[in-house]
Amino acid sequence: MKPNFRHAFLLLALATTMMAAACKKEVIPDPEPTPPETSITFKVTEGGSAKSGAFVGITLNSSDRDNGIFLRTGTTGSTGKYKFSNLTADIYYYSVSFSVNGNTSRRSGEFEIAAEQAKTLDVTF
Repeated sequence: MKPNFRHAFLLLALATTMMAAACKKEVIPDPEPTPPETSITFKVTEGGSAKSGAFVGITLNSSDRDNGIFLRTGTTGSTGKYKFSNLTADIYYYSVSFSVNGNTSRRSGEFEIAAEQAKTLDVTF
């Protein structure tokens, strides 16, 4: 090869290498999946409609529940739902109540939740 062909060939090879490098996609690994949380969502309805403002309490024994002693409490929002997150796997006892004109309506029961399980519990009045 003559010197100007050699230079042209080297320039062409360099340009091709640079273009190939620029077109190469960087492979970004997928992030680790987030493990599901252990949670319970209460869905409270009255007469088929979402009940906002209902009290929801959970505890680990029925005696505490029956005496109004709860580990965690909340109030349902406009969708009639309240979610307790970051629970430990166990058997829980719950109470759901609301008052209208001095009359209190109450439902209570129990549920079991396993680790990394998300449950919904429908409570109807």
